[in-house]
Amino acid sequence: SQKRVRVVVSFSVKKARRQSDAPCTSGIRFPKGTRFDIAPTHADIYFNDRNFGILNQLRQKANELGEPMVYLAMAWVLGNPDLTTVLVGARNTEHIDNAVRARDEGISKALRNEMSAWGVD
Repeated sequence: SQKRVRVVVSFSVKKARRQSDAPCTSGIRFPKGTRFDIAPTHADIYFNDRNFGILNQLRQKANELGEPMVYLAMAWVLGNPDLTTVLVGARNTEHIDNAVRARDEGISKALRNEMSAWGVD
């Protein structure tokens, strides 16, 4: 039988603001009432040197290709054959447009392999 994997991806390229009294161990402070302010210990799962390194590589690749970071990230996630469901959160129509284009156009196999190697020790 085929293995099915369900993944929920939360992707944001905005920097955390220094407003909360609840810093994570990396020293970042989050806006009051956000999920990381409410449960700051979870922030260290996402906000760490490895993930910041991957984000920097994504930023560099996006600049090199002239593509939005979110498009490359969405194309990488949506093109993963092991995933059966991707939940896309959108605050505006540009977010939807990026997700639809990422689904329809995707990324090359070479770019997928390059991005998949980011953060691998």
